[in-house]
Amino acid sequence: MNSHNNKDERILQKDLQHKIKLANALPISLLFVFVAAVGWMFEKQLETTFFETAAINLSPDSKETSEEEADVEKKTIASETLLASDALYQLLIVENADAAVVLKSDIISHLGADEQLVAKSITVKKLQVNKYYQESHALINCFSQDELDRLELNFSKASVLAKIGNSSAAIASYEHLLSIQKNHQSANINLGFLYLDEGLFVKAEQVFLQGIGSTAGHKKAKNYSGLGEALFQQGRYQEAILSYQKSIEYRPAYALSWRNVAKVARKIGDHQLVLDSYQKAISLEKNNLKMRLEFADYMIGRMDYLKAIEQLKKAKQIDRESFLIRLRLAFSYLQARKPINARKQLALAKKNVQRESEKRKIEAMLNYLTEKYQEVIALLKNNLKKNRDNDFEYYLIAKSYVGLGRNKDGLKYVNKISSESSYFYQGKYLLAEAYVDNDQAVESVKLYRQIIAQINDNSRLLYQAAKAEQQANNYLQAIDLVTQAIKLRPNRRLFLQKADLYWQLGQKEQAIADLIQLLETYPNYLRAMYHLADYSYQTGDIASSIEHFTNLIDQNENYGDAQYQLSVIFFAQRDFVKSEQLLAAYLLRKADSKRSRLLYARTFCETGQFRACKEQLELVLKLAPDYQPALELRKSLSDLTFEGSW
Repeated sequence: MNSHNNKDERILQKDLQHKIKLANALPISLLFVFVAAVGWMFEKQLETTFFETAAINLSPDSKETSEEEADVEKKTIASETLLASDALYQLLIVENADAAVVLKSDIISHLGADEQLVAKSITVKKLQVNKYYQESHALINCFSQDELDRLELNFSKASVLAKIGNSSAAIASYEHLLSIQKNHQSANINLGFLYLDEGLFVKAEQVFLQGIGSTAGHKKAKNYSGLGEALFQQGRYQEAILSYQKSIEYRPAYALSWRNVAKVARKIGDHQLVLDSYQKAISLEKNNLKMRLEFADYMIGRMDYLKAIEQLKKAKQIDRESFLIRLRLAFSYLQARKPINARKQLALAKKNVQRESEKRKIEAMLNYLTEKYQEVIALLKNNLKKNRDNDFEYYLIAKSYVGLGRNKDGLKYVNKISSESSYFYQGKYLLAEAYVDNDQAVESVKLYRQIIAQINDNSRLLYQAAKAEQQANNYLQAIDLVTQAIKLRPNRRLFLQKADLYWQLGQKEQAIADLIQLLETYPNYLRAMYHLADYSYQTGDIASSIEHFTNLIDQNENYGDAQYQLSVIFFAQRDFVKSEQLLAAYLLRKADSKRSRLLYARTFCETGQFRACKEQLELVLKLAPDYQPALELRKSLSDLTFEGSW
């Protein structure tokens, strides 16, 4: 071992002697120029590079940047010291020599003690600037603490320790530096970030609060940002938002600060603040793919698929080959009831997919689009892995079980979805709809209320929830939900639903007034005309009912059973001719309607056309031999004692 070290030292000494000879061979004027040039280039490199940032990860949702040493002391450095530093750097990097061996060699031993320290100090910073952190760390370890203090290398040491992942040692170095230089702003900021990284949120809060009082500009912004993160991690969300917003005041064009506001706003359920913050962040960094995907996932989680699609399309322009973007687009199109678009995205995603798990996801979605639910379940169950995010699989398996009518199995997989997942409330919504379809109103209402407590700005969701409340006879709650939906997105279907709810609640005048107002806005809304005609008849306003049914038939004579309903009114008014005419027209397209044909028979009987009456009656009994009203009419006809009697 010793012979090997001696050999290394001899090689290093020989190289140094060569460099010194080269320096001595240069004329004095050229040497001055050479030294000045080297010094100038190195100082410029320090000045520019020390302003560059290196990331320190704060949390899965946000990332700030550490401070780099900006103040480089500018002083005249002897040529031999620069040459020795250059030789050290080359041997450590190019020849991968051991730092301890290098420092024992003649490369720097010919220098005075102070010059040796300066040469090593320059080399440490040069290695750090060029991101040779392990080599820089090895060289730093050759200094005593007293030397680190005198040469002001404590910041470099702490910074390098952080870069190589030794956070506890980095924290100790920053704490030592601040004990002798209390106002070292960059050290204070970086120490706070490391506290955050280590989960020491109360300590981080104290450090950033101290930094806020002694900094300005971008450093004050960083202190406020760090404070916001410390408060966020402690669950103090309102305070965290205020801190992030103060950070924005000092650094308004920094996208991450806006993104952090969005992150906290999501926690407190301030949807508008989330929207505004993400949109501002994206406007500052239009090509930030991660931020667009975050925003899209948030909108998917709120079941606003159109907004999600808008962001995903823009993300696709940044990276057209991303499987993740294509899959999310396909899923959003599927949920937005646009299967053709979903298939197109899946076909494009299939071209670039490599992993088997990704292939199974694509095949599963394609099978879902063709209602092959068993195949979907089999594919995705094979995709499930322990200690991994399986929420996409859980959701689509649940959706497939619901498609098979197996709601209990669907519920098992919905319950597996993480509460932090964008699929969490979609899973609950999936089951809530299924329960409504199966007349399980109580179960459906329970789920809808959980969802709406978090998502109350989706008009379709509110509409479906109102239907569930209506099914459970909770009319006041249903009216409230429909009213909220109307405020978000006024449309005629919601106004009609509200009128129907008032009718079922017994507030008939309000229901009719709402329908009249609805038809003033949508005069050709046939369904509303039908409801108004029907409600008018049930409240005894026969004239209005006739008017509304007549207007409806004039616009569309084949709308529902409007002709039959109007014929019933005319029959009750003993206007048998009009009733007969309407029924004749209606039976041309509804020949198998036994109630309509029976009423048609009666119009003939009432006008003395007994032969025609009997013919129609026989047709009714041919359709329904046991139809009791028809049997009773036939008996009445057989008991006639004179024409026109019953």
